[in-house]
Amino acid sequence: MTLTQNTAVLSEDAFEDEAVPGAWQARRLLERWGGASLLFFALLPDKQYLFGDGWGVAHRTVGRHTLALGDPLGDPAKAPEAVAAFLASCRRRGKTPTFYQVTPDHLNAYRAAGLKAVKVGEDAQIDLTGFSLAGGRFKTLRNDLRRVEKAGVVLETYAVGDAPPPHVADEMEDISRGWRRAHRAGEGNFAMGGFDAGSALFRESRYFIARDSQTGQMLAFTTFVPAFGPGRVDGWTLDLMRRRADALHGVMDFLIVSAAQAFAAEGAARLSLGLSPLAGADDGSESAALACVRRFLFQRLNRVYNFQGLHTFKGKFATHWEPRYLVYRRDIALAATGGAIVRAHLSAPATLAPRPVRVSGPARRAGLVLGALLLLLMTPFEKTLAHRLAQTPRRWHLHRAVRFHAPRLRTARRLAPERSRTVLLP
Repeated sequence: MTLTQNTAVLSEDAFEDEAVPGAWQARRLLERWGGASLLFFALLPDKQYLFGDGWGVAHRTVGRHTLALGDPLGDPAKAPEAVAAFLASCRRRGKTPTFYQVTPDHLNAYRAAGLKAVKVGEDAQIDLTGFSLAGGRFKTLRNDLRRVEKAGVVLETYAVGDAPPPHVADEMEDISRGWRRAHRAGEGNFAMGGFDAGSALFRESRYFIARDSQTGQMLAFTTFVPAFGPGRVDGWTLDLMRRRADALHGVMDFLIVSAAQAFAAEGAARLSLGLSPLAGADDGSESAALACVRRFLFQRLNRVYNFQGLHTFKGKFATHWEPRYLVYRRDIALAATGGAIVRAHLSAPATLAPRPVRVSGPARRAGLVLGALLLLLMTPFEKTLAHRLAQTPRRWHLHRAVRFHAPRLRTARRLAPERSRTVLLP
């Protein structure tokens, strides 16, 4: 089976079904010029678009913030033009501009436009050219896979355009329901997909499913979406990764490795496992002080959000890591920007009213942590946080959260409001 036979993705009819104005034009830009592995999600129904001659920006407006997903689409040489046009559009509409999860490729263009960048994590990448589990590094992984296979776990796959039949989709929904209940989370948006058997995303994803060969029960499943290179689909991006609570340990490793081997056999060049928040060695793009703070927060926030566990899991497979950045205009707006990003992942487009969304439980803590983190990372050390936040009295509670860091973020409860659904950021 060749790569092209298995990657006929995102037909025009699929976009018409979802009524996504501009998505077909955005897809054409991606098909011609390629882009980062995240950019498939720029084609989903929660996005709006700004287009120019040979470029486009996929974005979502949340209250007073307009959040662009990834770098501009299209001709890389026209990225400065796209950035300038996006900023002008935000200025005319009175919105605060932000680029979320951008690559290092266009950092100079953002900085030339007067924007700032902070590293928010690293994307785990698998180089599929010559992919192999041979060698000492993968010894433990090979042992885990043998144990899973001996337990009678078998693989079931569905290609793009060959969506799982209704009874399989019902099993996947059952696992997803348990996952949402266990994580107290809703389906994602913005920089991630969600499970919806009636969506274009469902029809245009690839599926790898683990089953118990004796009982026939579905144990876990993963979904992957295309990653565009210039002129073709040259890789895949992990989207959903869900399992039953009582599933055999190692079943998710089995699915990731099976997918990587299948993609490599088809000729794909890369596989992205997504963002590992706050992770990554220093790459020279930030000061030593900021890098130290980021490492400190990674270690402290891991107690609540298990960033280390996520990073360790992806590190079992990753051959290299690619940095991702948040690009913004003003330090003082970072707390509100963090809240807008949480809301973009949390809410469907119709629910994004200009006033703040009230969240509860883990979502409250996520908003607190993200807002406090961004303020702490980007406030110059020669200026105290108290002095900067004293200029914005309404954020006195953020001052307390930043001052006492993650272990005492509960002292800032007044920052976060109430809502039933929560989200796990990618």
